[in-house]
This record gives sequence, C-alpha cells and structure tokens, in this order.
Amino acid sequence: MIEVNELDMFLLTHGPCTAIETQEVAVINKRKREGGALEVARDSTPGPCKRSKHPAYLLPDLSHVVALCDERIPFASLASQLTKRDILHQGLTVEALGAGLSLKLVSLPPVEGVSREAFNDLNRRMLTATIRMQVKGSRAWMLEFLFHGSPLVSVSPTEQGSRFPVYLSYDVTTAEDAGRTVDAILQDWAHIANLYASILSLATVMQSREERQHFSVKSYNFKKLVLGYGPARMATAAVTWKSHERRFHLGLGCSGQLGSNPHSPLREQLEFFLNKERSCGYLARVLHETYEPLASIAKLPSTLQVGLLSTKPPIPVQTFTVMAHSPTHIRLAYCNLYCLDIHLQSDGQVSIRDGAFSVFDKSKVIEEFGPTQGLKVNQFLL
Repeated sequence: MIEVNELDMFLLTHGPCTAIETQEVAVINKRKREGGALEVARDSTPGPCKRSKHPAYLLPDLSHVVALCDERIPFASLASQLTKRDILHQGLTVEALGAGLSLKLVSLPPVEGVSREAFNDLNRRMLTATIRMQVKGSRAWMLEFLFHGSPLVSVSPTEQGSRFPVYLSYDVTTAEDAGRTVDAILQDWAHIANLYASILSLATVMQSREERQHFSVKSYNFKKLVLGYGPARMATAAVTWKSHERRFHLGLGCSGQLGSNPHSPLREQLEFFLNKERSCGYLARVLHETYEPLASIAKLPSTLQVGLLSTKPPIPVQTFTVMAHSPTHIRLAYCNLYCLDIHLQSDGQVSIRDGAFSVFDKSKVIEEFGPTQGLKVNQFLL
C-alpha cells in the first residue's frame, strides 16, 4: 500500500536558500543638479517583491519541489538504513549558508577483533563523521572522517597538522540498495579500526629515540601504513586491512638503488605473523633485526646453471634456493645437494647448522624443528 503525504508548498519554497521570489534591494534614482550635473542617489528602502518572468508552460514552484525531493530522498533512504543498523545520526541538516545537505553520524558500532581500549581511543580521536552528496559529474556519497591528529608522526607534509581528514566515496544507488552503502561504510570503518589498533604498538616504539633511528613512517592516513626501514629507510613495508578477507595484507618494496627488498622471500610468513600478533610494532622490530642477514643472503645468485650435476642430458639446476619457514627461520639449499638451516636471532646473531636429514627417520626432524619454530619467534620478541 502506497502512503501519500501532502506537501506544504510554502515551507518547501521558503526554506533555507530556497526563496523563489527576489526582492529589489536598492532603488537607484537619478536627478539633475543645478548646472546640469547628474546626481545619483541610492535608496536603501526595499522595493516590492517582484516575481521573475517564466514561460507559461513552466511552473517554477513545481520544478523547485521536484528538485528538492530528488535531492532529499536518497538522504532519507540512507538515514533509514543507518537507523536499522543502530547507527546514531543527527538527521538531515542544511549546512552553513545553504551550501548543501549533510548527514552527521554520532557514533559507529564496535568492530569485532578490536580491543575496547583501542576502539575507545579511536572514538576520542574522531571529531566528526559527515556524509555529503557530491553532484559534480555523477552523483556519489562522500564520507568525511575528521580526526584530531595522528598517533604516528609521518614524514609526508600532507599528513601533518592538528586536524586530519579522511575521505571515502560510494556510488549513489536506488533507495532499495541503500543498505549496501551502509555495509560498505561499516567495512571501511572496520578497516580504519583494525589498522588503528595495530599501529598503537608502533606508536609506542617510535617514542624511543633509539628505536626511532631505525624506522620512519613514510605515510599513515588511517587507511594504509607505509613503514621505511633499512639503510636510508629505502626498504618499505605497506600494511592494509582487507575487509572482505578480514585479515591484514603486507606489501614489500624498495626505493632508490636498493634493487629488491631482502624480505620478499619471507612475505607470506611475515604476513601470517602480522595477522597472528596484530601488531605493527612487533613487525617493525622483526624487519629491523632480520634485515642485515637477509640482505647478505639476497646477494647469493639464484640463476639456473647447466653442468653442475653429472646427468645426461644435462639438467639446469638452481644454484641457491631460499625456503622460508617462519619470519626468523629459513633454509638455504645449494644445487639441490646441500642445505643449511638458519635461525635469525635478536641483536644481529645468526645460528647455522646442517639442514640435511634422513627421509626415512623423521623423529629427528620433529624433535629439532617442530617445537623450535614457535620457540624461536617468542625468544626473538622477548
């Protein structure tokens, strides 16, 4: 059943910045002085209201009402979906000087997996969350988060200041699909909250002058963290949150003449470690402590060579192969003949032993390598 509501034409056509009638503000009178000079006098008394002339087939009041409803209906649908998800908002408001409409969010729900302390700290830092509609080109929702500064001091000049805005955009869909827009907003909010909770430990580490010499925050905009480490901070590690996978994603890169990042063979192990610990502070410390040994290992050639094995026909064999088992445990194989077991420890120490073992008797493997993997990481972090 369709419900029909009667519209008040006077209120719709006389709201903020919606006046259809224009008024002459000043009347200019000309009168002649003695001697033939003209004197211009401005009368500040307002004149009568004058309605602008329109063609007979155009109804300006109706056009105004149709445009007003077309602008407000998407906001009403979005506000209704926000209320259904128990997201508090202030309702549709007209911004200063009638610049446009906005929908301000009062609070956002907690995020699963984020501690209460980290979530409360993020809420205290957030000043406003405002939804506007961008009408230039195609219509799109524009969500603006305004935060009070950042817990990390970035070297980027655009990410410094007492107020830090974050902008997110969404497509304007039909009224029936407004719930998808709310789902996208909640996913981005989970993105911001999970990444914020993970960088709090890094902010604590960066407070130490000694630790601050090893790292640099190249960028942190509440959506992505780019950490610099290594010599001249040329190696980079980018941390983001994948909402559809509900896990962190780690990207490794380098800049300058570094060539390649030495941690690239361990990217999957480091990403697994990051999702387990959920701490960028621990990740930064692991990257710093293991950089020098891995940089040395990265200089070993890994090209294929023919003639190293006495086989007919000759088979190309890779010279050195790096097999990662954990962020601090790798095996280095040479020509599929020899293997070294390498454990990267704190303070730049490295333990190396023979990595070959019998394929028949596996008790030695389980005894030596099974409990060691978790134990080495814990010892390293302590």
